[in-house]
Amino acid sequence: MHVVSRFVPVVVLAVLLIGIPAANADSEWQTVTAPTTPILYSVFMVSSTEGWAVGDGGIILHYSGGSWSPYTSPTTNRLSSVFMVSSSEGWAVGFDLTIIHYTGGVWSLSVHDTIWSFYGVHMLSSTEGWAVGAPGIAYHYTGGSWVSVGTAPFGLTCSSVFMVSANDGWIVGQDGTILHYDGTSWSTYATIPPGDMLRSVHMVSATEGWAIGDNGMIVHYSAPTWSAVTSPTTEDLNSLFMVSSSEGWAVGLNGVILHYSGGSWSLYTSSPTTDNLYSVYMLSLTDGWAGGGRWGDPDRGSIFQYSERQTQRTPSNPYHYVGGEVFSANKLAVLSPYLALLSVIAVAAVVVKRRKT
Repeated sequence: MHVVSRFVPVVVLAVLLIGIPAANADSEWQTVTAPTTPILYSVFMVSSTEGWAVGDGGIILHYSGGSWSPYTSPTTNRLSSVFMVSSSEGWAVGFDLTIIHYTGGVWSLSVHDTIWSFYGVHMLSSTEGWAVGAPGIAYHYTGGSWVSVGTAPFGLTCSSVFMVSANDGWIVGQDGTILHYDGTSWSTYATIPPGDMLRSVHMVSATEGWAIGDNGMIVHYSAPTWSAVTSPTTEDLNSLFMVSSSEGWAVGLNGVILHYSGGSWSLYTSSPTTDNLYSVYMLSLTDGWAGGGRWGDPDRGSIFQYSERQTQRTPSNPYHYVGGEVFSANKLAVLSPYLALLSVIAVAAVVVKRRKT
């Protein structure tokens, strides 16, 4: 027993000094190979293993089996927004008042015109939803069909819609305008100076939400007031997703990515791209997707994933950071200070005992 007790501190100390490589879960935004050149404007994930993305030229991509692949589209019009009700049903909207419906494994054309455009869609269920666009238009899906409903002054671009419930919804758009739905009609709720275009809204609850837009505009809703907050960028922001009241992401032009944590927004300093980002969708704190691209000859579509990766911690790299995000510590990292203290005490005890003998 005395022999074992003498070797314990030696073994512990050796482990700490040598530094057994330990798996460490980091999360970062990474480029994923996109099987398309058209720019992507919207991404929606049904789960960690299935999702959809839409964009220019009516392009539709399906994520399944760990990769993205083109899916048959019923339109060549730009698709601006996609929303899945479930893995077997969803909707996408776009230019020329295009609305397409996914059911039975097929996307089919539901509504089409040649004048105006849709920019956002949000479904509450398979029987209830809204689509918004320009100029000042909104369509309500109810009773199995899409019905045009007046929302705002003619000419006002409505960029994004988020429904908290069938009787509570928000639209953001041109001139910093924010509209509210009370279950009966849409009305102007606030206008945020200096009047920049607001491009995305995401509600955390009926009493809290966020909106983002041009020139880095960020607006926070704490019932009953919408107010601008400090932004770490002046780039135009296009899409927003809140994982919770304390965690969220926003993306914009030239590869800008913002992270909300600890009560403030900060610039994600290791963006993997300078492409314009138009959509972000988070499945959890450590799993999400973004889509975008860059105009050129030809255009370039791009997809990015935020996910954990396994890294090795060694004595020369004890604290590994990725993209400014703090690693998620494993058990060894957490216990190291205590093990070190234990080894010091044990060694001291052995020394004292030897001096006594």
